[in-house]
Amino acid sequence: MSTLISFLGKGQADPQTGYRTANYRFDDGFSRRVPFFGLALAEYLKPDRLVLVGTASSMWDVFFHREGADDEAVLQLMAAVETGEVDQDMLELPRRQLSERLGVAVDCLLIPYARDAAEQAGILRLLAAVVPPRRRAVHRRHARLSPPADARAGRRTLPGPRRRRQGPGTLLRRL
Repeated sequence: MSTLISFLGKGQADPQTGYRTANYRFDDGFSRRVPFFGLALAEYLKPDRLVLVGTASSMWDVFFHREGADDEAVLQLMAAVETGEVDQDMLELPRRQLSERLGVAVDCLLIPYARDAAEQAGILRLLAAVVPPRRRAVHRRHARLSPPADARAGRRTLPGPRRRRQGPGTLLRRL
């Protein structure tokens, strides 16, 4: 079972999409022009499961509105995002609708703000809990942690016999 983890941040570049729209190109001539990298990557990789990760004030409202979620659910998310009070129950209906639309299991994971080492380590524990033990790759395109913080917290948090860096900000482990 393959799992894609995609981080949702607080983009302010475009009031409709949050992030600026970008053209993402992959192998085999596959490209998509979208504001959310995770969805382009999901379409390309076709994982069995997509885990959307964000804080209580990430742009869940903008993301799910763009993806065609129920209007009432989006309005509730808009108010909660503004005050940083999004909870798991608010994400349930839009999550189910996105899962049906994509034809992939979708989960939403609320994480702390990574304000200190304890919260950063907690994020890594939460991520480790949603991915079955085996080869894990964390892509931090829109994550808040810095690459050195990712590596330090990963060394302390995720057990495993092998660890290596692969590109800026990516921690790849074989478990």
